Amino acid sequence: MNINFELKGGLNEKNILDIYHCACELLEKMGMEATNTEMLKYLENIDGFEIKDSYIKIKRSEIERCVRYQYENTEQDTIKAYELQILSGYPIYIEDRSEGILRSVSTSDAIEQTKLISGLHRSGVTGSTPVVPQDVHPSLRHLKCFMIGAEYDSGGPDVSIGSPKTAEFLLPMMEAVDKEPILGVFVLNPLKACGDTFDTLHTYHKKFRKFTAGCMPLMGVTAPIYISGALIMALASALGTMAIIRAYVPDAECNVEARCWSVDMKSLNMAYGMPQMVLGDLCYELFRKFFHWGVNGCKAFHSQALKSDAQANGQRGAYAMAMALSGQRVFQYGGLLGTDMVFSPIQLMYDLELLKYVKSVTDGFDFSKESLDIDQIINVGCSGDYLYEDSTLDHYRDLTFRSELWTGGSVTNEILMSKTDQMLCCAKEKIDRIIRQHSYHAPEDRIKELEHIYKCASKRL
Repeated sequence: MNINFELKGGLNEKNILDIYHCACELLEKMGMEATNTEMLKYLENIDGFEIKDSYIKIKRSEIERCVRYQYENTEQDTIKAYELQILSGYPIYIEDRSEGILRSVSTSDAIEQTKLISGLHRSGVTGSTPVVPQDVHPSLRHLKCFMIGAEYDSGGPDVSIGSPKTAEFLLPMMEAVDKEPILGVFVLNPLKACGDTFDTLHTYHKKFRKFTAGCMPLMGVTAPIYISGALIMALASALGTMAIIRAYVPDAECNVEARCWSVDMKSLNMAYGMPQMVLGDLCYELFRKFFHWGVNGCKAFHSQALKSDAQANGQRGAYAMAMALSGQRVFQYGGLLGTDMVFSPIQLMYDLELLKYVKSVTDGFDFSKESLDIDQIINVGCSGDYLYEDSTLDHYRDLTFRSELWTGGSVTNEILMSKTDQMLCCAKEKIDRIIRQHSYHAPEDRIKELEHIYKCASKRL
């Protein structure tokens, strides 16, 4: 028998349904604003939708139909292995591990960091090229990320399709490497069904089977300051987007992300990693389980911190522990700093250690007959020790947390040692070793096919 712990409390079923009913009422009375006239014309002929001026009003019956479909066609959660996801193809700066400074990403950086990610797949890291090379024309950057991932990552490339322009070339690239495309349809401003991802849905919906409906309501800025009010906006935005997706692809496999995001009211910047964001994510976790929204992962490794410092690790450690105790096992986004703009390989190493730490807590402890054996205690006596007991020798590896990076020597040794940050040195050595040992290279015929598509894109874009 094993003893495990989990968080209790939070929203109950009535609370969840109250927020859900408010979201449905919002979609029915106000709807979502759209600017794509072709999309408006298309939805005008779909049952359950009413177009008034530039607003898409969605009947409650249509939302409930989509929610019911999702519930019936999504498998219940199963406890899975811990996973650390990388936000592929997004950060434009890198924390230089040699000099400790932030600088713009180059193509050579993108290749090197892709080799690092490839070497970490066996440690539970998923994703691919974690940075976007800035020495490439802006319209070609995501294509270049895909090329680098295809060539150097043993797990294959992983890049989001963000616009119709990139979709035209990323879709054949994905086909060339046998990768199923997934379209994230994202509401940049709550209840506004506008932007590149909606345009991509309208233009290329026949190319996709899997989707994610997401949104980003900012508490006190684009959504009410209350977490509950922001959750209404999040739920309405995500459910409305899911309904629009299903209007195009009736049997779509659609994950839903209805999160709310905290804001620093002094600067009006997004405040990743703040307590309000943790509470919002805990609420989303309850929504996810209640409605069968599939596994999207938690945002525990988001951080405002610009470098791999005390702020970054403090925020991430507290956030990750709360989410792990709520039952989450998929964590986003490893190594990410500076409100998603900075990738740090050093922070990625720290994140892996944090994940091992929270896993050690959620794994719990043994409560077997052997663990309750008082005869052993009597035999050792009041002043004895357990260092050479069979139970200690047999189980100390399982029951003792061991880190590859953290220091734990005596104070005397620390005083005698140099002022070098030992944890940082260990992280750098691990990164260098993984990159140095990288050996994967994609087949030449596959690379040539991708290069041909990339050249066509270069001429067009």
